[in-house]
Amino acid sequence: MNVVMLDALAVDGAPNLVKVAPRGPVQTRDGRSYTFVPEVLVARFASDGIDLPVDIDHSIARNSQSGDRADAVGWVKKLQARADGLYAHVEWLQSGLSVLASRTHRFISPTFHHDASGNATWLHSIALVAAPALSMPAIASASVSAAMTSAPDPVELAAAARNYLEARASLGIKMSFADAVMAVSGGLAH
Repeated sequence: MNVVMLDALAVDGAPNLVKVAPRGPVQTRDGRSYTFVPEVLVARFASDGIDLPVDIDHSIARNSQSGDRADAVGWVKKLQARADGLYAHVEWLQSGLSVLASRTHRFISPTFHHDASGNATWLHSIALVAAPALSMPAIASASVSAAMTSAPDPVELAAAARNYLEARASLGIKMSFADAVMAVSGGLAH
């Protein structure tokens, strides 16, 4: 289910929890193939210990190569692995709120490094874009839906929790299965 799930609304109704990537193998709209294991990306983010920028049209990654300035319009403060994909808790700056309000860039697009097989290995940044490579719903038109309050699929939830535990264990971080379930469900598990 490709739904932007909102746990709360930031200033001016902008979502502060956005879906960055679906779980598992995906094909972009232009035919490239990648695989996202959210737990791997969450573990890398946690080990790096820095917020990730949100920009416009991948400008930070593109402009860094030429030395040109590119400003962040928000900051990813936390990543979260859920049963259906990778989510980011975003702290929006006024410039980001303005872009979302104008609806000129309605979609999220991740900038990530990957290995030769297309497995995403770490998240560099996320961008607000007009034409995303991944088919996901627009966040500028997102609204709280009944889907966000429904119970997660227990089989998917258990698999996601196991993946999360394995990724954390590979970094030497121990946690209980119950804590892993809560982490991947965003606290929605009952």
